[in-house]
Amino acid sequence: MSEFYNVVRKLDAWKEDVHWRLLSTKWDAMTVNPELFDVETDSDELTDDPTGDKHAALANEVLEQLEGASLSSTFRLASGAGTVKLDRLVGMLARKEMLSDMIIDFAVICICDALGDCYALDTYAATCCCPDPPQTRIWSMHYVVLPVYLSNIHGQHTWGVIIVSITYQAEPPSITPYFYEPLCDPQYRATIEDTYEETVAPFLLGWREKTMIGVDERNGVWLDAPRQPDGMSCGVMVIAQVYCML
Repeated sequence: MSEFYNVVRKLDAWKEDVHWRLLSTKWDAMTVNPELFDVETDSDELTDDPTGDKHAALANEVLEQLEGASLSSTFRLASGAGTVKLDRLVGMLARKEMLSDMIIDFAVICICDALGDCYALDTYAATCCCPDPPQTRIWSMHYVVLPVYLSNIHGQHTWGVIIVSITYQAEPPSITPYFYEPLCDPQYRATIEDTYEETVAPFLLGWREKTMIGVDERNGVWLDAPRQPDGMSCGVMVIAQVYCML
């Protein structure tokens, strides 16, 4: 029974966090409307006056969706390639904490699955050995994505991402890596570039050996915007960049 009450306390604390965030946020002071999900949220061409009300309505809609679930509820992708439990989400956004690798992977896989011509590498690919290429032919893909967990000499942590564009219609076919780190801090660049050379590049080479001969591998391109506005939204910014590019 003690474990049951521990779970109940966690859920109650999470609900209080979320309600506090909703009540304390000055929605009416918001005059900027993000364009990334404007179509999906019916926010395109929204004027300044109703912007705050729209954000409040969206936040309450999210709360309503999650209130109907228990801590053990599992969100599962249709493909079965990714799952995440609600208890892994508790407090992360309400308390402004970094998103975990499980949530990052889930979101990136969800985006890639929805598009169908994109392949998501697991965040652990950078710390484990180079993954084996899938059975799918590489020329059927347009993008390969790898989220990268980063830390610096001061013990600060953030998320970055490598997005590789595959253009097989050109002659010769080309591969262009794009790098993004939401803080836009030069001290993280070497780590992301090394991750590409040690993990993503060998993975792509093994995948394309039999199906894309004579590929032109171009220099990496750094994306210097958008820059995250705070210290904890790096995961959200990475997911947004993946969504935007793909």
